[in-house]
Amino acid sequence: MDYGQKESEYNSKEIHSGHAKYYIVPERQEVKEQKQVDFYQLIRNIPKGGSIASMPEYHDGVIYLTSLDTHLYAIDAETGKTIWKFKTGAPSVSSPLIHKNQIYFGSHDEYFYCLSLNGKLLWKKQLGDIAACYPTACGDNIFTTAGKNMFCFSEDGTQLWKFATGGGMFATPALINGFVTFSSFDGNTYCLDIDGNLVWKFFTGGFSSSPLVFSDGKPIVTVRDRSWNKMPYAKNPVLYVACNNNFLYALNVEGKLLWKYNMGSSAASILTGNDGVIYSGTVSGHLHAINSDGKSIWKFLTGGMITAAPIVHYNKIYFGSWDQKLYCLSEDGEKIWDFLTGGPIAAEATIVGNKLYVGSADTFLYCIDIEKRSVDWTFQCGFGLPENLQAKLTDINNTLVEYDRKIFKVWAPETLRGKMQGAALQSYSAPQGFEFGGEQAYKSNSSLSDYFGKKGIYKK
Repeated sequence: MDYGQKESEYNSKEIHSGHAKYYIVPERQEVKEQKQVDFYQLIRNIPKGGSIASMPEYHDGVIYLTSLDTHLYAIDAETGKTIWKFKTGAPSVSSPLIHKNQIYFGSHDEYFYCLSLNGKLLWKKQLGDIAACYPTACGDNIFTTAGKNMFCFSEDGTQLWKFATGGGMFATPALINGFVTFSSFDGNTYCLDIDGNLVWKFFTGGFSSSPLVFSDGKPIVTVRDRSWNKMPYAKNPVLYVACNNNFLYALNVEGKLLWKYNMGSSAASILTGNDGVIYSGTVSGHLHAINSDGKSIWKFLTGGMITAAPIVHYNKIYFGSWDQKLYCLSEDGEKIWDFLTGGPIAAEATIVGNKLYVGSADTFLYCIDIEKRSVDWTFQCGFGLPENLQAKLTDINNTLVEYDRKIFKVWAPETLRGKMQGAALQSYSAPQGFEFGGEQAYKSNSSLSDYFGKKGIYKK
């Protein structure tokens, strides 16, 4: 099947069944017929616990954070103290959106919430399915997903329209030139007009990342650009989408394929980029740096899959991995330092000034001074890490890793740490401190409470 075909050229059963009939795989590989990884297989039945699986959102000195413990927290960004918390009916992996002084987020309880900045409920809408995406807003329109549907709400909670796809969605809607673009587990990347009408869809054959939008080599729309007073416009924008069929795709605003790049493993992360470079993480644990023409620049291997979008800050790249570590790389892909937490890091970090905020499955939100290389404070979400949640995280890891290995067979562990992919999920322990360039600067044998109470400067 030719990629980028018009809707009329497809067999509708192939598009909407959640199956991808054929995949193009790298040389030395055979074409396989295989059922796709299912959205609900990954996201359904997540137990309650303190693990963090969403990006912290910063606004006016406050960090807003959802957790699998069913709460949205407002945390003082300087001290790490709770300002208030709001309880929902289920875990949440939806990063809060702050738009025009209101907070929007979804939950596994199938509700979409709107709160004031002081934590008061303004309205909530029952969406009929899991609301797992990071919402986006433009002017008076709020965009979110729930299961297989894309929704558009007004600021007062009025549903303006709903668009159904053939698969579930994690994807953050990306807005550009009057269009709403997003990806679904049905194998398509969609483009709608602002009124919810289909403009085009591009078939990749697998579940894909949220579109990253560049113009003239500069990022215009990323997972961190979610609040817009006016619709963003760009001349000749390019949309980049990473798929679990191993390919990174570059599309124009009309949905036509410009090029595709084979990463050799299933894409697992949301994309980010800067200065003509796109960064994409994979199930095999690689972070790829690819230029805007589709050529590899470098790749860096971690010990676990990478599901979180990196963040580029003052010529350094920060990202987390399911090997439990936060990494800092140079623009050349060389490790500057890494920091070990007590669990997989599944979601994005946020940087404000010299402070980096990142959550881990170990139930802690970390505030790290990236200049001093010190932990300023940690904040623990409730319920701890029960065994059933640990088992669910292991199952998610195994599902994606085994799909990548057995179906595509496109990667082999390159180091002993690579061979231990997933082993980090078998047991959790207290973090062991910063490691810079392989030097471990601090190691605690004390209890968790003693460890997290420490605040010191780590020197290389």
